[in-house]
Amino acid sequence: QNRENRYEEDNRVITDQTNIDRYGVIDYSMQAVGCTNLNEALRQAAFNMLTNLRETIMVSFKLPRLGLYLNQYDNFYIADRTCGWGDSGRFYRQDGNLLKTLTPVGSGQGFCTITYHTNEGLRSIQCEQLDPITFQVGSGELGVFIAEDTPFMLASEEAGSPKLFRLMSVKDEGKADAMLYTIDASEVLAEKYPLVDALNPETINLQF
Repeated sequence: QNRENRYEEDNRVITDQTNIDRYGVIDYSMQAVGCTNLNEALRQAAFNMLTNLRETIMVSFKLPRLGLYLNQYDNFYIADRTCGWGDSGRFYRQDGNLLKTLTPVGSGQGFCTITYHTNEGLRSIQCEQLDPITFQVGSGELGVFIAEDTPFMLASEEAGSPKLFRLMSVKDEGKADAMLYTIDASEVLAEKYPLVDALNPETINLQF
């Protein structure tokens, strides 16, 4: 309902010509419930368009009960080198500014970003990989202390970056001995939030 139109229903169409040229026209309609001005409604439409275009990956995997730390709709990262989503590993020792992993991780050399959990939440540090199991913490990363057996994610130009997902469902497999749970999750495009916030409605390709 547009207040500039006496709060009558106001129908508009937004188009994405680049993807129309690639995929053809795919009709999709929505109602911007609660919107009282055109700019707000157009931002909601752009948000849905970005979601449909860019959030296209679903994953499903199993976890034991002891590994189930997530609640429904929590966001989490997946690192999987075969998909180009970074890599992951576990540190087993720290010697000054050198970090040792249990198994080979990453490309074996080069600069990367390591992300791991602390009591205050996630922390990312810049490192240089010296060999497949050795990382040197950057000189600008002061006070880094990583506990033994700490799991971590790695992002680099060669391995890519971990991908963000949202947990959509948790299903108990009903196996008392294994206590397995199936996780279903969908891709989250974190960049769409600032993209939509910064959107200039006048630049949207509008078709009336």
